[in-house]
Amino acid sequence: MNPQTKKDPLSKKFREFRREIMIHSALKHPNIVELIAVSVNPFAIVTEFMQYGNLNDLLHNDEYSNVWTWALIVKMATDITKGLAYLHKRNPPVAHLDLKSPNVMVCSLSPSGSAPHYTCAKLADFGTAVKMNLPTISGRFVDNPIWLAPEILSNGVYNESVDVYALGIILWELITHEEFCGHLSFLSDIEDYLLKGNRPPIPPYSASYSKVIECCWDQNPATRPSLDWVLQQLGQSLEEGEANEAALIKRMETLANERREKQLLEAEEERKRAEAEMNEIVPRIKLDENLGNDMKKSTGPLTSTLIPPLPVAEGDRKYIPVPPSPPPVNVKVKKNFSFVRKPSQLLDKKKKLVEVNENPRSKTENLPVPKLLQIYDRGAATSRDKNKEIL
Repeated sequence: MNPQTKKDPLSKKFREFRREIMIHSALKHPNIVELIAVSVNPFAIVTEFMQYGNLNDLLHNDEYSNVWTWALIVKMATDITKGLAYLHKRNPPVAHLDLKSPNVMVCSLSPSGSAPHYTCAKLADFGTAVKMNLPTISGRFVDNPIWLAPEILSNGVYNESVDVYALGIILWELITHEEFCGHLSFLSDIEDYLLKGNRPPIPPYSASYSKVIECCWDQNPATRPSLDWVLQQLGQSLEEGEANEAALIKRMETLANERREKQLLEAEEERKRAEAEMNEIVPRIKLDENLGNDMKKSTGPLTSTLIPPLPVAEGDRKYIPVPPSPPPVNVKVKKNFSFVRKPSQLLDKKKKLVEVNENPRSKTENLPVPKLLQIYDRGAATSRDKNKEIL
């Protein structure tokens, strides 16, 4: 291959896209999103339609907070585990390496169906997936540390067990509907938190389900369980969790209410921030309590032609914007000057200004009074009677 071609970013993007297509097109399973078509200009793939989008958005959507029964949670967890087990049992095994709730697509919200291979969730996005031709690999392909195993965060070698770790995070998200490490703001803090072996608490709905999470996100990859064992424990957790389903539903309702209150508080803070910025741009003053009744009875803010009116809150009627003061204008008027047209100017239709004395009669004392009035009329006589000459 031409060395220049290797350095071409478009060529690199094409090779990555081709590798994803080669892996995805070979996967045929009820819990894998089906690949339908491919486009190379632009680079795009067409998959089957998944009605409810990705799992991460669905978990934080309050419109669906009342559909999360324990049976649906176990069904989702089982579907994800089955799809992952299919990848790891291939020859050679396929490691997803970017397993996370945004890459889990949801097609149904019913825990049971009449189809032979009825599914609710399927795995998608195989852009970072690799075939495990070697026992271990190295390198970091994803920046977000939330679903990354500690061995990846520490830049060590790893195998497909990193997907089992990510599965434990997703199972935790399914029963909490919260963001993993949501109390931390910076990615570096999240990495330090996880590398020290810290994990958030697990709600006690089912002992078997909690045990699966603890084993999957174990710090040591060698002690993480097989996916067959995970499927067995999930089956046992179905009856255990149904006994605590009332507590689960109550928790989901509480979380939905907390999110709504948080959204209202954020909206109120944003309104106050915008109002504070407006106050810095346009100064506002408090009206004197002794102003006239007309001012106090005003139903709206005072407006000015110099600046546009500002919105005034209901309890803020006593605050008005102050328009900028116009600069003072000094106009000097000379009383000994006036403007008049000479008869010759009227006849020639020339517009010239002539300086005369305070007593204009010295210039026009020999003229009759009617003709004198016509001269001071600035040529109005010519418009009244065009056929009559002034002189």
